[in-house]
Amino acid sequence: MHLRRSVWFSLSAVACASWFSAASTVDVRPPVAPIAPYKPSAVDHSVAGLQAEVSRLHERLAPSAVPARSRDLFRFSARVPERPQPARPSLTPAPAPVAPDAPVSLPVRPLMKLIGIAEEGQDDGTVRTAVVSGFGDVFLVKAGETLHGQYRVDLVSADAVQLTDTATNLATTLALR
Repeated sequence: MHLRRSVWFSLSAVACASWFSAASTVDVRPPVAPIAPYKPSAVDHSVAGLQAEVSRLHERLAPSAVPARSRDLFRFSARVPERPQPARPSLTPAPAPVAPDAPVSLPVRPLMKLIGIAEEGQDDGTVRTAVVSGFGDVFLVKAGETLHGQYRVDLVSADAVQLTDTATNLATTLALR
């Protein structure tokens, strides 16, 4: 039994030695031929030209300056007043301003609207009530009453109402539209 073990041991040692020697020897390999340089085809040239044109257009379309102001859709603000231009000296003297004899004041139309007229038949005639909206409210008035403490209702017809401003005595007519 000792002989059989010593044969297997010696064969194993020889096999390991040959394996290590084969791994450590320098193998002579044939020289590698250099790879030929890449020759671009006509398609590659057209793709390169197209990419150059696209990049040139991107540069051209890019904004050159950052906008000074931007809009904020959720915030309202007053407009920026324009700067007054410096007055240029003129060769001719400016005409003297003419003062009017009496100040001209245009009558101010009240911000009211006639939105309806109601009629009620009675024995002595028809009584009309005007429905007027204005000053953030709706008023139901008849002839002879005052509206908002400032306007007197003179006449209520089938399609209009006549108001007189008690402060200035100016008459205004509101008509249905």
